[in-house]
Amino acid sequence: MAHLGVIAVGLSGAWQQTFARLTVPVAPAPFDDFRVVVGGALSADQGFDPLVANPNDPRQRPLNYPRVWISIGRFFAGENGIIAGGLSLAVLFSGIVAWLIATQKNTAASVGLALVSLSTSTWLALERGNTDLLIFALIAAALLAPWRYSSVLLGVATVLKVYPLVTTVMQALRERTMVSLGVAVAAVVYLIAIYRDLLQISRTTEVAGFLSFGIKSTTMLFAGSAYLLSAAAIYALFAAGAAIALVAALKRPHRAKLSPFEEQSVLLAGALLLFCFVTASNWDYRLIFTLLLVPYFLRPATGGERLFGWFAVATIVLACNYTVLTALRDTGILLNAAAKYVLYCILVFSVTRVVVRTDDVQFMIENWRATAK
Repeated sequence: MAHLGVIAVGLSGAWQQTFARLTVPVAPAPFDDFRVVVGGALSADQGFDPLVANPNDPRQRPLNYPRVWISIGRFFAGENGIIAGGLSLAVLFSGIVAWLIATQKNTAASVGLALVSLSTSTWLALERGNTDLLIFALIAAALLAPWRYSSVLLGVATVLKVYPLVTTVMQALRERTMVSLGVAVAAVVYLIAIYRDLLQISRTTEVAGFLSFGIKSTTMLFAGSAYLLSAAAIYALFAAGAAIALVAALKRPHRAKLSPFEEQSVLLAGALLLFCFVTASNWDYRLIFTLLLVPYFLRPATGGERLFGWFAVATIVLACNYTVLTALRDTGILLNAAAKYVLYCILVFSVTRVVVRTDDVQFMIENWRATAK
């Protein structure tokens, strides 16, 4: 209700003022990112290659999505179509988040989900009408739906935005069914087939050190600052953090059994975010995928596990609220950068702990121990 209420107030004629009050860097028009898709479809119909030239986008931005979005954009032509597309993405995303909040085993997880769902990163995704809202919905549905062909949803997400490839691979390694393996192979073949388009997309996608996360974003953030942190030093910090988190995870494996959703959410959403951290500069709205990890961090637990869970969620909230923290000037920027770095280490730690607990890895460990004896 909060998401859709804010959007409704904004569409009544106060779009920029409404989202500015939520500390969102507001774009010139509602659902600005979705306009690239609709503009790309129109440009393609006029004979342009929208990945190269997209004159029908209000800001002349090339289409930085796979060409399948040209066909999707044709269903949302004109201003009314853009509004309908942005609203559809918002309703789909908010409906799934509401379902997650309502179905948690404890109040703590529901509160944690609510905090992250009302963060600046979430508002940024909704304000821009970004297609990552749809990718979130597909991956969340694959986790939540008791469907033997859920890998197909991950494959669709990969076709639409490329980076979910890591989820199809993780699912194939986990399940090893004909469907999951087939989806992973098909996704890889598809990406090879559009390799040239991917190179063009990488060249035209806007990147920044602010409002972004990832190793590349961190190097860009500090490149123009007064703090003397070179790119080599930043890469070394991320490597050291990963190594420490990996050793800690191996020394402190999970003792309590995880639910299927908790285990899968870490394997898919956790690995997806790690992939984003390492491979690219990602706008902060992609942090909406941390919502899928909150139930894992705030599952019913006691002692150190509970403290770690709240620490992880607090880190996520800090990482997701860049624009709020910038009011503190340099201190806030450093705090947000530190939170994103700690989040990266938490992801390495958590994904490793869950991987070690899987039956296959446990079997390999026991087999190695028996061989050693």
